[in-house]
Amino acid sequence: MSDNKQSIAKQKAFAKVLFMHGDHTQKEIAAEVGTSEQSLCKWVKEGKWDELKTEVITSDEAEIAMLRKQLRLLNEFGVKALEDDDPATNPDTDGIIKITKAIHYLKTKTSNGQMYETGLEFLKFLQKENPALAKQVAPLFTQFIRQNL
Repeated sequence: MSDNKQSIAKQKAFAKVLFMHGDHTQKEIAAEVGTSEQSLCKWVKEGKWDELKTEVITSDEAEIAMLRKQLRLLNEFGVKALEDDDPATNPDTDGIIKITKAIHYLKTKTSNGQMYETGLEFLKFLQKENPALAKQVAPLFTQFIRQNL
């Protein structure tokens, strides 16, 4: 991939994080990532970022709820299976372990968007406490987020 295409891909990825997890206008996002508003609008439409943003807000919670339901059903089946002493109906312990691990992962993972939101909250706090330091830290924070994409 050429350097220009790589640069555009990084801009696009950073813009997507800002769009998905921030409360910025498209004009602000375009300025932050160094692209035109027209390019950003094109990226938003092509990538269906509006739809994705809605899905991201609820996806982890919905996934955890579905996994908990599956886990409950496996546990109920496992209790019944243990009562009949038939080895063919032993509980699916492997499935129970995998679902439990998946729930734990979803509850503890930190996405780029969550890092970004936390960083923004910190920068807002720092702006009130020490505006000069906030001006120094903000570009470093932006660099940190770009490197983690």
